[in-house]
Amino acid sequence: TVRRIGNEMDTTNVDLSGVLPSATVMVVSVTATTTTGKPLPPEQLDKVTTACDQVLHLDGTRAEILDFIESRMNILAPNLTSIVGAAVAAQMMALAGGLQELSRMPACNVQMMGSKRKVQNGMSTAALGVRAGVVAQCPLVVSSPGEFKKKAVK
Repeated sequence: TVRRIGNEMDTTNVDLSGVLPSATVMVVSVTATTTTGKPLPPEQLDKVTTACDQVLHLDGTRAEILDFIESRMNILAPNLTSIVGAAVAAQMMALAGGLQELSRMPACNVQMMGSKRKVQNGMSTAALGVRAGVVAQCPLVVSSPGEFKKKAVK
């Protein structure tokens, strides 16, 4: 978002739809139009864009590492992989910090592992639904009927 906006003073000209959810885009636009800001000096803008590039590079490297681990999951944790799938098993191991740490974790923590609190920015929380972690992305849970999804996650 910061990289796309840059020094643009009129954020209505910047398309943030591919980066942020629509509610957040609306909050950013309203906030930007109601505050009085000034453009960053070129040297500070360069530092900010360099930091954004580094964050994007780190995220790409993280994705490459997870892909490598995912390709080796049948060897590392065959039982876990057969239950939740290679991608979810790799994410669970990455979040737990390894296979031993994952095996020592209580079941209630495993269920919520990787869940994020949704920021609603003043919007209604009535339609939030049940928060679930990476286990909810498992093919077994995804393919189960809606009324049984919560039980499948457990």
